[in-house]
Amino acid sequence: MTLDIRMRLEHWVWKRTGINLFRLREDRRVLEKEIIPRLKKALTTLERQHVLSIGVDWHCLHYREFFPFPKYDFSTIDCDASKKPTIVCRMQEMHKHFPFEYLNIVLCNGVVGWGINDQEEVLKAFWSLFQAMSKGGVVVVGVDMLTTSGHLVANEIKEAGFEPYWLKDVGTHFYTKTSYRHLYMFFQKKDPPR
Repeated sequence: MTLDIRMRLEHWVWKRTGINLFRLREDRRVLEKEIIPRLKKALTTLERQHVLSIGVDWHCLHYREFFPFPKYDFSTIDCDASKKPTIVCRMQEMHKHFPFEYLNIVLCNGVVGWGINDQEEVLKAFWSLFQAMSKGGVVVVGVDMLTTSGHLVANEIKEAGFEPYWLKDVGTHFYTKTSYRHLYMFFQKKDPPR
């Protein structure tokens, strides 16, 4: 079964039953059960965390549950207004919608390679994100290695000013055991690029 057909079937089941089969996928299990809890634990120093999920779709609507108010201020962006994000904009323009150094945690899963597809666009997108990220803020980037080169994406993210982030018990990246070789990479804003 191709990935596209599988996603359509999972969406059909969700629309009719409310059951999100997408959450059973190995890459989502790793994100939701391994990465997000560790990330929240590692970044507990602030009284209030500003969290952003980039890209909105039916299979990630529940992410808000992981970041309950008032400890977390959770926002979403997407360029498609029909998906009802908090802010309608392209990732390359997000710095216009958030105060400088505002965000602490950003989830950017399935955006690169599924909308932002070339190196120049990746660099623009992560430069925009760099402006909005707080010093010490962490971004989780998830890409499918069958559609995207993780090495090239990592280079563009570093060029935008981010540094690899070591997530406890995980490392700076994590390959999932999926047919599409989903890769999670972790980056942190430290000092501005020179």
